[in-house]
Amino acid sequence: GAASRLKPSPDAQLAACIAEMAGGIGPIVARARAAAEVDDMRLACHLADIAAWAAPSDASVHTMRAEIYMARRRTEPSLMAKGIFAAAARESSAAAGNS
Repeated sequence: GAASRLKPSPDAQLAACIAEMAGGIGPIVARARAAAEVDDMRLACHLADIAAWAAPSDASVHTMRAEIYMARRRTEPSLMAKGIFAAAARESSAAAGNS
């Protein structure tokens, strides 16, 4: 793994920096949706998390994150992974006020 993953910056700090470099949260959300559309769910989930960490109070970001995690859950054969992905979706649904 990358050495930067040993004692990394907090997720929110890294995500805020990435969003700033991307020109805001919009490009990250768009890229997460694009990745999901071509079934690159691993990348879509990473980007959805980055967007949510950078904009923790943005309901539309959390709605997108919940949708992506539920889509990933539907394609996952592992029951444990299904549970984890569903929990992430529920977390964002609650944050978006959709619980």
